[in-house]
Amino acid sequence: MEPEAQHGTPSPESLRLLGAMFAATPVMLALKGADGVYRAANPAFCAYLHRSEAQILGFTDDDLFAPVVAARRRREDAEVLAGGRPMTIDEAGASGDGAYWLQIVKQPYLNADGTADGLLIAVHDVSAQHAAAEQIRLITRQARCVLLYGTIVAQEGWRDWRSEERRVGK
Repeated sequence: MEPEAQHGTPSPESLRLLGAMFAATPVMLALKGADGVYRAANPAFCAYLHRSEAQILGFTDDDLFAPVVAARRRREDAEVLAGGRPMTIDEAGASGDGAYWLQIVKQPYLNADGTADGLLIAVHDVSAQHAAAEQIRLITRQARCVLLYGTIVAQEGWRDWRSEERRVGK
């Protein structure tokens, strides 16, 4: 173990690897200070906001989002910072590419004395999972209809359903 690592100070190699992971992950990641100012944003987060890193770092949600969204984000941040616990938010949205679902995880990060210095925000695009769940709901409804129809046929008899009297209401 390197001497710096023994004292809690990351080595240059550890910082390099952490930076590489931060940049390479497809998960949208950002760090915000307790003051709500963005301190770091990975390329995936920048692409999601359609902004460069320079257009995000040093800014707050008020600068980056519509007022209603920024106010909601501030409330969420305050709750996470005050409670010291992570928060998971499922959020639907729409863009030029169509509807999407995001899962946003906000986690406080702590300084050496245990107080929250800010938030780590991880955003996952869960649109495919939501689409699959909707397909399952649709197939389940269809299956219930088939089962109901099959139950009626079984109770009244197939011949009854095919008879001329039944079709014309005689």
